[in-house]
Amino acid sequence: MDLRMPIVDGYTATKRIRENPKSQDTIIIALTASVFEGERENVLMTGCNDFMSKPFQQREIFDKIAKYLGVQYTYEVIEKYPPKLLVETISVEDLSVMSPQWLEEMYQAAYYLDTEAMNELVTQIPQSKASLSKALTDSIDNFNSDRIMELIRPLLPNPLL
Repeated sequence: MDLRMPIVDGYTATKRIRENPKSQDTIIIALTASVFEGERENVLMTGCNDFMSKPFQQREIFDKIAKYLGVQYTYEVIEKYPPKLLVETISVEDLSVMSPQWLEEMYQAAYYLDTEAMNELVTQIPQSKASLSKALTDSIDNFNSDRIMELIRPLLPNPLL
């Protein structure tokens, strides 16, 4: 409950909630920018269960909710930035196992941003080179044709483009 709200402040809203017999068990955590200890006592006397000063960290409010409602949170780690693409693990040597014709076709398809042709060429990579297939597929899916061309270029006898 934010104590400073337009029209009805948090004190009044809390009193109204507590007046209703059906909402006696409602947990109310007061939020205020005030840092005075006397403010805390007034808030608790109004009927709030707890008190937090602004600014607060997100974790603090979740901890209060867990305390009063008995919930437990399951957290999933989400990376702020997507993981680096596997294409960075592809080397010129990895691609050198492919035929000159395949390399030329992949280079041309990458140059023209022909993802359908690039994906078709990936299906021709031997099963024993599954990591190469995966890395190239990731590059195609992430529109990283420039990197594909960069890796193939040294393997071409006369790159036209």
